Order: sequence, then C-alpha cells, then structure tokens
Amino acid sequence: MKKIKLIYLLILCSLIFNHKLFAQQSKIDSIQRLLKAEHKDLRLAFLNDLLARKYLDGNFDSLEKYAKRSLSFSQKTKCYEYQVDAWNTLGMGYRISGDYKHALENHFKAIKIAQTHKLENHYFYTTYSSLCLVYTEQGNYTPAIEYGYKTLHATEVDKDTMNMTIAHNNLANIFFQVQNYPKALLHYHKAFDIAVLFNNKYGQGLITSNIGSVYYQCGKLDSAKLYYEKSLIISREIEDVMGEGMTYANLGSYYQRKKIFTKAIECFTKAERIYIEQEMYSNQAELYYTLSDMFFEMNKLKEAKLYAQKSLQLAKQTEGLTQAEGAYLVLSRVYEKMNQPAEAYSCYKNYILYRDSISNDRNKEAQLKASFEYEYGKKQYSDSLDQVLFRKMQHDALEKEKLKTDSQRKITYIALIGCLIFFVLSVFIFKGYRDKQKSNRIIKQQKLEVENQKALVEEHQKETLDSITYARRIQYALLAKDIILNNNLENYFVLFKPKDIVSGDFYWATENSNKFYLAVCDSTGHGVPGAFMSLLNIGFLSEAIKEKGINEPNEVLNYVRERLISSIGIDGQKDGMDCILLCINKTTKEITYSAANNAPVQLTEGKIVELNKDRMPVGKGEKNDSFTLHQLNYNKGDKLYLYTDGYADQFGGPKGKKFKYKALNELLLKHSTLPMEEQRAKIETEFDNWKGDLEQVDDVCMIGIEL
Repeated sequence: MKKIKLIYLLILCSLIFNHKLFAQQSKIDSIQRLLKAEHKDLRLAFLNDLLARKYLDGNFDSLEKYAKRSLSFSQKTKCYEYQVDAWNTLGMGYRISGDYKHALENHFKAIKIAQTHKLENHYFYTTYSSLCLVYTEQGNYTPAIEYGYKTLHATEVDKDTMNMTIAHNNLANIFFQVQNYPKALLHYHKAFDIAVLFNNKYGQGLITSNIGSVYYQCGKLDSAKLYYEKSLIISREIEDVMGEGMTYANLGSYYQRKKIFTKAIECFTKAERIYIEQEMYSNQAELYYTLSDMFFEMNKLKEAKLYAQKSLQLAKQTEGLTQAEGAYLVLSRVYEKMNQPAEAYSCYKNYILYRDSISNDRNKEAQLKASFEYEYGKKQYSDSLDQVLFRKMQHDALEKEKLKTDSQRKITYIALIGCLIFFVLSVFIFKGYRDKQKSNRIIKQQKLEVENQKALVEEHQKETLDSITYARRIQYALLAKDIILNNNLENYFVLFKPKDIVSGDFYWATENSNKFYLAVCDSTGHGVPGAFMSLLNIGFLSEAIKEKGINEPNEVLNYVRERLISSIGIDGQKDGMDCILLCINKTTKEITYSAANNAPVQLTEGKIVELNKDRMPVGKGEKNDSFTLHQLNYNKGDKLYLYTDGYADQFGGPKGKKFKYKALNELLLKHSTLPMEEQRAKIETEFDNWKGDLEQVDDVCMIGIEL
C-alpha cells in the first residue's frame, strides 16, 4: 500500500486572505512581541490565531493555548470570522496530532458559525477542505469525496486558484486511495498546472510526489522513481521537512518493490526519523506497516511482527482505518507462518472488519453520487447564469426606451441647475478670496511653530543617539579583550557585525586558575533590548565563574539559566540566549564545551563536522534539562568555529534568499587553509556581497580558532 502526501500546510493559504499585512512577521518571536504590545481585543484575537498556526508543525500544546485565546477574544468582540479561524486552527491541530474525533467537532463548529452568520464564501471552503483531509486520513472516503467536491465547487465560483489547487489535490488523494487512478491523475495534473502558474514550489513538491505514487501503483516504477526524485529536490530546496520525509518513504517502497532491501531500509529509516521529530503519527503508522510487510517478504518474521504491532498501536491511537487494516493483514500472515492458527484467525477477522468498513458497495455508490452531484451542480450554476443574463438584456432594453422618452426633460433640468451652480460658485469664489488672505497669515504662524518643533525633535534624537553610542562603548568594554585572547589563543579571528549601534550578540572571555573560558552568544533581540540582555548575560556568566567558582561549562549555563529565570522569567518571559561556552585547560590542553541551540563547527582532516548541542536556550524554554558537557577530540592544526545565527539567516543573493548554514560551512571549508585574519576578511567580504543593498537582518558574531 502506497502513502501519498496530503496537503497539510497549503490549506493555510486562506490565512493570507486575513493576515496578508503580516506576511513579513512570520517568526514566532515577532508575533509574540506584537501580542505583548497590543491591547485591543480584536487584534489580540487575530494575533493569537496567527501565532497558533505557527505551531502546526507538531507543538500541539502551544497551538491549543493560543487558538483558545484567539477564540476567547473573538467571542468577546463577537467577531464571527475570527471565531471560524480559531475553530479551524484547533481542528487542524487535532488532525495533525491524530485526534480525528475532536478535529471533526471543531471544524463542524466553524461551519455552524459560518452558516448562522452568513459569512463570506472562502470561510466555507477553507473548512470544507479541512473536513476533506480529516475524513481522508481516517479512511472514511464517502464524506471525504463529498467535502472535496464542495470545496472545488466553492473555489470555482470564487475563482480562487490557490484553493482550487488544494481541492484538486485532495480529491486526487481520495481517488488514489480507492484505486481510481485515471481520476487521481486528472486532478493531480490540474493541481500541478495551477501550482506552476503561480510558482508555488510547496504545491509542486507535494503534487510531483503524488503523481509518482500513481505511477507506482500502476506498475510504472521508473516513472515513479523519476517523480519521487524531483519531489525530493524541491522539498530540500524549500526546506519542507515533512514533504522530504514522505518522499523518502515513497522511495523506500520503490526499492522494496525492486527487491533492493538495503536501499529501502535506508530510505525508510530517514523517513522514520523525520516522522518522529515532526510527530507525524499517522504517517508513522503507515511506515511501520510498510516495514512490516517488507520484513515478511524477507522472511524476517520477528521484525515483521514487531513493526505490525507498532503500526497497529499507532493506528488505534489515531483512529487510522487503513493502517489498522494493513497491520492486521500482515499480522495474520506472520502468525500463520509461525504456526499460530488461533492468533492468525483472530487478526484476519479484524482485517476483514476494517476492510469492509472502508471499501463496501455503499461507499462506491456514494462516491459516484457525489461526483454526479458536482457535475450537475456545475450545470445548474451555468443555467442560472444564462437566465440572469437574459433578464439583464430585457431590463437594458426597457431602460434604453425610458431614457429616450425623458431626454428632453433632463436637458431643461440641466440648464436650470447650471445657472444655479454658476450663482453658488460666484459666492464661494468671493468668500474663498477673503478666507485665503486669512489662511496665509495662519500658515505662516504654523510654519514657524513646525520649524521650532522640528529643531526640538532633532535635539532629542541627537541626545538619544549620543546615549546609545555611549552604551555601545560600555558594551564593547565588556567584550573579550584582545589581550586575554592573544594570551590564550595562538591563531584566531573575530568577526563582529552588530545590526544596530548596540548588539544582542556578544563574545566574552575570562580566566580562572589554569582554565580559559570563551563564549559566543546570541541574546534575545537585537539593538537596545538585545544589548540590555547581553549585559545581563555577561554579568551572570562572570558571576558563575569568578564569584561562584563553577568550573564545568554545562554547570555554568545551568547557573546562568537559573539566574535569568529568577530575575526576568517569573512572569512567563522566555528571554535569554543561545550560547556556546568553551573551556580550555591550559595545563592539559583538554577542551570541553556546552552548547545551547548553537553548535560549534570543527574542521578536521579536510571535513567540516557540526558538533553536538542541546536543543534548548539558556533561559525559560520548553525543556529544563541539565545542559550536556561535551569533550572535544581534536588534532593539532584543526580549526574550530563558533558562530551565531545572524550570518546564515541573512537575506541576499540574486533571489533574495537566506544564506543558510550549509553554505556557511562550505565557505569556512573553502577558506580554511588561509591564515586566520585572511579567512575573516574573505568571510566578511562574502557577507557584504551577499547582503548587497538589503538591510542586515540580525547581529553577526563569529570566532575562528586554530587548535
């Protein structure tokens, strides 16, 4: 059984209709800052829903929290449009987490509000599309097709091409599941044509993989592999992790069918890692069933049984009918081969039960009925349009005759009105001349006041700028001094480019006994707020090492986190820093480090290696585990690079895209043979060339060390 890629995130294109003003504020921290500054209930409803949808990648607790806040504010203000958005957001979250029962409940609440208050058409087809996806993932294809055609009809009436793409793709997915491959291909190609027309790379990646799955089921394996590989290239290009995982699963099935089991397991393993990271439970259940089937084919019954049981457990958890059906079938075969007839019979009965609930005659009749109703609905719509046009022609003819009859009377009226207008204008012209002289005197006085205000504002601006410039001197005084770096590092470089006058990024060093500590950190925010956080972070680092005598880097970060939370995190704020803290024992030359979110990069034997890190900040976050102490193994002459995210996140180049970490590491490798100072110059030049005329988006901080 092949797994196709349902459009999960494209359904959010309807969000653009409501939230287009915030297209540039896509980062979660940006929206959170807006929330803190906002006091109007209607805007709070909008911003909370926008933030909730940023967590559709699997963080359901955060999604639920912000969606319910949005619902509360929208109900308070009686804004029914935002209520529909909030219920749909909750429904999407439940669907992605596999809770189909609650997903349906929330989407039907959205439909009820839209119907009761007669909202615009796009609120209906957004919800219809969501319901279509829920029923499809459940394996309940009759209502899935019904809502799929409802979505398509509504988008065609509105001529909404983006949502039309979604509707075609979702219908194609359902026809794929019921093995109606000609109809599946028809809808996939319609969806793909629209995605290409609007340069929608995300849609192209999904649909390309789905077309490959159709060819796979039709036995055209070479064509299937070609489309899968095209989809994988697009997914990587746009960093669509979920899409990449599903394409790996499809490639694994291709190699399984070709009997190249080693390659199949390699692809399935990559898919499993992504599914687990992204909490894609339904896809995980499908993958485990496929692995079970493959191990049975390889006569590895123990592994086949294990993965079938895993698939069944997840299928029951997510109410996935098709996954449960497949798992029971494989288990019945496994038990039969293990000579356990009672267990085999029990599993086979369950397989029949699930199979019949998914694919019975009534389902097929309902599918044909839904298709017929859609085509008939289109004809009714067309006939109604013809009648409207005919009535309009009759009305236009009558109006023309009436205009001809009344034309002379209107000419008389126009002449009288013209005389009246001339008289009124004469009065106004005289009055205007008198008022103009008075206005000129007032304007002169106002101009003088504006000039005085301008001078006052410029004076205040100068004072503010002088204050920030002085703050920069204070901040630079706390950064690592050249003398301490020169005393402890033989060859190194520092690249430090704040976005504003002061910086949230900082590099800091100190000595304690026979140990040298070096930190490269990215505080929350940039500019003045970031600078305040950097001063606080530097103070706590110094306090931990110099005053408290804490030696190990991980314990230092644990201490700083506690101090930050007790100082500024009591009210729920998550301010802090991402940090790499390095410790060099000057006697033994042993190097240890601890890394929070940012990872050090080591160049050894001509290769770039990204070292381990903890995926949590130094501050209040989702996790509160102890930071890990890492031992750095190195050879004489190895290079070590510590950097924040500012360089990789910079937009630029010919297409205005991010530089990205992969390109940064390749750049470091390219120039690694040069002296350290020349490396810095090359890296800085590349940054400036990439940025071009665009604004620098974040602080940049990097230190390179030759070990």
